[in-house]
Order: sequence, then C-alpha cells, then structure tokens
Amino acid sequence: MLAFFLRLFSTNTLQKCLILLALCLLVGNIEAQNKDIRKLLVGKRWGLALFIQKNGNLYDTVFRVRDCQNEYLEITSDDKFLSTDLKKEGTWKLDGSLISLRKASGFRYKTLKIEYISEDSLVLFDYGKDEKQDVFIETYKICGLEDKTFEDTREIKEIRKSWGLIAGIQQFDNTYIQLGVANTKFEWNNIFYAAGLMAEVAPWNKRYGLSANFWSEDIALYGAGLVSYTDFESVVAGFRPMVGLSAARLLKDDGLTAHLTYSYTVLFAEKKWEHINRHAITFRMYIPFKKTSKRVRRIIRDGAEY
Repeated sequence: MLAFFLRLFSTNTLQKCLILLALCLLVGNIEAQNKDIRKLLVGKRWGLALFIQKNGNLYDTVFRVRDCQNEYLEITSDDKFLSTDLKKEGTWKLDGSLISLRKASGFRYKTLKIEYISEDSLVLFDYGKDEKQDVFIETYKICGLEDKTFEDTREIKEIRKSWGLIAGIQQFDNTYIQLGVANTKFEWNNIFYAAGLMAEVAPWNKRYGLSANFWSEDIALYGAGLVSYTDFESVVAGFRPMVGLSAARLLKDDGLTAHLTYSYTVLFAEKKWEHINRHAITFRMYIPFKKTSKRVRRIIRDGAEY
C-alpha cells in the first residue's frame, strides 16, 4: 500500500496532475471570460466612432464618424450580427477575446480582437492576416434608441450603376459591326466596371458572332471575353483578352463612355476559319438608358480605401 501511494505521488505523476489542474482552471477562466464579454456585447447596436491606423508606436486617426443608422455593428443573442457593409445578417463566434464574424454564405468577414469593452464602449483591433503589418483600431460607442447624431469626416462620393446600349466597329483584316447591352458600375473613384453581351456581325462575309465581355476602365482599359462565330454550317468558340484606352473620366458626368481597344482572339478550332479577326482594333461607345446612384462616404489614405 505504501509503495502504491509513493508511485501515485511520484514526480512525473504530480506534474501531470498539476498540468491537468492548470488546464481545467484555464478552461474555466476562458468560459467565465466569454460569458462576461458576451453579456456586455450582445443585444446592442454599436456605432462606429473612430477608425485608427496603428503603425508601430504611431497612431493616426483615419476618420471620425457618428451615424448609428449607417455605420454600426449589431450583435444579437442568437449568434447573428448585422453590419453596415453586409446586406444580410451573418454569424459570430467568441473565442476568448477574439470575435470571428462570418457572412451569411459562411465565408470569413473579419476576425477581431476585443481589446476593451464596457457597458457603453467597445474597442476592436483588426490585425488582418499579418500582425507585423499595420493594425486598424475600431472604437465604438453604444447607440441609443433615438440617437440621430451625425458626424463623418469623410467626403461624400457617388456610385452609379446603369444598363445601356453598347455599339462599336471592329477592324483589322475584316470589318465587324457590334451591338449589345451592358451593365455598368461607375465607382466613386472614377473606375468603371462593366459586363456586356454583344452581337458581332459581318454579313458581307457570312460571319455572325456573339460575345460576352467583362472589362474595367479608368484611363486605361483591360478585360477579356468569350466569343463564338458561325456561318450557319459550323460553330467555333474562342477567348479574347483586350487592352486599350478609355474616355470614361471625360464622359463620366453623362454616364457615357467610349473606348478604343486592341484584342487578340484565340479560337478553339482545328481547322482554319477565314474572315475572323485574330488581331483587332475596336472602337465602342456605351449609352446608358437606365441609371441609378447612391451616395457613400469614402477616403483614400496611402493608397487604401476606407
């Protein structure tokens, strides 16, 4: 019996017991901490107050804001959350002082460290993917039921979307007329994004085509498209990258844009197809017929958008 107790309280066994006890206490402490944070966090709408960039020991306030209707984070007790940037509610999970936010699709939205929390204040640290990079600090104040206070140091910008007609002419060895529809988005920083479906025809050469194109314009243009052509006897498909110059900045106020592009079409065919431009110079113009717009507040700091 004495030998049994000596073995039980041997050095290795005692160390294992102490480690096990420490782990139990740690788990219990984490669970208690989670309950305390959760109690302070849920059931409230937190209004963003300051957005701060931290680089080493330097702190820089990027912008100040108070707009509980448009700049907020709302945590609910059923593990759901709402945010200004999301159209649908996402899910959240607490792990110690880390809060993981996921979109409704399940994809990661943000993982933030709760640096400080009280009944009416919340400070979140966003380390991104690399803690050696800049840290972004978001400070929040609780929103009241009738809180209509407004402050925002960012400038008002406009984002415009539209549907429109796109028409053009393609030249090189052969001439093609293009006509179709496109859906566009004019970002507040003058970058133009578009997707279009166009017919490309050269009836004088008995060539009829259809192309789906995706491109972006600023001063320069780049994009790509999928094309197909037929002579009503056979069909060929291809891929077409494109680069060019755009007048989007000059014509942005009217929602119009025009561009000149160079493209090269790679055909997925064994036989040689005649009267199809492999190299092509194309001039196109976009004319909107249905336009919508919304105002946003944005700021650019060191090349980054906030």
